[in-house]
Amino acid sequence: MIVGESLMGILLAGLIGTSGKDAPLALVGPGFSDTAEWLGLIVFALVCIAFCRHVLGVQRANLFANEFATGKCQDRPRADGALVGWAERSEAQRG
Repeated sequence: MIVGESLMGILLAGLIGTSGKDAPLALVGPGFSDTAEWLGLIVFALVCIAFCRHVLGVQRANLFANEFATGKCQDRPRADGALVGWAERSEAQRG
C-alpha cells in the first residue's frame, strides 16, 4: 500500500530532479531564515494564547450553565446584560 507521504516524497524528488534546484518550492531566499524563526515563535505563542483564552472561556461558560441548570445561580442581570456576582466567583475559583 502506498501512503500519501510516500507519494509526496516521490513527487518532490521528481520535481527536484527535473528542476536541478535544491529547493524548487522555496518562496523566499536563505536570508529569511532568522526572520522566519522569530515569526514562527511569535505565531506559535499567539496560537497558544488564543487556545488558552478559548478553553478558559468555554470553561467559564460551562460553569455558569451548570450553576444555572442546578438552580445554584444567584446572579442578577445588570442593565448592560452582564451578570453580577458570577465573575467574582469564577475569579476566586481560578485562584
